[in-house]
Amino acid sequence: LRKVTSPLQLADSQVSREADSARWAVVDGKNIVCLTTNDYKATEKQIPGAAVCLENAAVYNIFRIAASKVEACNK
Repeated sequence: LRKVTSPLQLADSQVSREADSARWAVVDGKNIVCLTTNDYKATEKQIPGAAVCLENAAVYNIFRIAASKVEACNK
């Protein structure tokens, strides 16, 4: 699992990760996209949250195209 970092490419526009209020991540090589309720900050580890992961190649490809840069979640 990796988190998406800036910039996101959406059609002809670039959006910063900070401006994207959605919390999502892609799982490389698995066609999985995860949506979460918490941000990826160490301070959020103590806050209850949830994640929903969807395995769907079409949805994964849309998110993967938007996510030109990813990094490990532990960063």
